[in-house]
Amino acid sequence: MYPELFQLNLPEFINSLFSINTITIYSYPFCILIGSIVAYRYFIYAQSKYIGSINLKLNFVLLIIVMAYLGGKTFLVLDDTSSYLDKVLSIEFYSSSGFVFYGSFLFCLFTVVLVLKKKKLPVLKYLDLIAIVTAIVHSAGRLGCFLAGCCYGKPTDSIFGVQFPENSIATVHPTQLYESIFIVLLLVLLLKLLKSKNDGTVFTFYVLSYAVWRFLLEYLRGDQRGYVFNGFLSHSQLIALSLIFLSATLLLINSKRLKFTR
Repeated sequence: MYPELFQLNLPEFINSLFSINTITIYSYPFCILIGSIVAYRYFIYAQSKYIGSINLKLNFVLLIIVMAYLGGKTFLVLDDTSSYLDKVLSIEFYSSSGFVFYGSFLFCLFTVVLVLKKKKLPVLKYLDLIAIVTAIVHSAGRLGCFLAGCCYGKPTDSIFGVQFPENSIATVHPTQLYESIFIVLLLVLLLKLLKSKNDGTVFTFYVLSYAVWRFLLEYLRGDQRGYVFNGFLSHSQLIALSLIFLSATLLLINSKRLKFTR
C-alpha cells in the first residue's frame, strides 16, 4: 500500500474556499485572480526595465482577461459541441470554470498583436513579456484546476494518485499539478532567457516548450476530451503540433540569421 502522504482524497470543500453571505468564493477564479495580480505587477515592472517605458497599463490587461475568457469558452464549445452547444445561452455556462487554454491563448495572441501594431509598439519585445505573464497566470490557473477537481488525469495506482469528488471511483493522475510544476520550471528558464537581446526568443521558446509538454500530457488526461482523426489526436494535441512546427521553424530561422550576422 502506498503512503497516505501521497494517496490524497480531495474533499468537496476545497472547490469552494469560503462564503460571504450568499456569495461563494471558488478556488479556481481565486487562483486566477491571484495569478493575474502577480502577473500585472510583473508586467508593469518588466515594461520599465526591458522596454524603457510603461506604455500599456490596466486597461490593456483587462482587455486580455476578457479575450482569454471568450477564447477559453469558445474553444470549450468547439472541443465538445454535443455537451456545450445547447448551454451557451445559460448563465451557468459562463459562471463555471470550464475553459480551454489554447482558446484563451490564441484569442489573446491575436488581440495583443493588433493592439501593439496599432500603437506602433515593439511587438517582439512585448510578446516576450506576454509569454512570462501567461506562464504566471497559467501556473496559478492549473493549481485552481486541481482544487476544483477538473482537468484530471487517467486512473493510476501510483503514489501520486489523487481521488477527486466527481471521480471517486479511482485515484487518478493529478495532471493539473504536473502541468503547474512544469510551467513554474519553464518560467524560471524564461526569466533567464529574457536577459538575451534577441527579441522574440522568449515567446517562441515558451510556445515550443509548452506545446511539446501539452502534447505529451494529453495522453495522461482522463477527463472528457475532444478528438480529431477518429480519436487519434485530441484538439489540443492538434493545436500543439501546429505550434511545435511553427515555433521550431521560427527558432531555426532565427538561429541561422544570428549565425549569418556574426
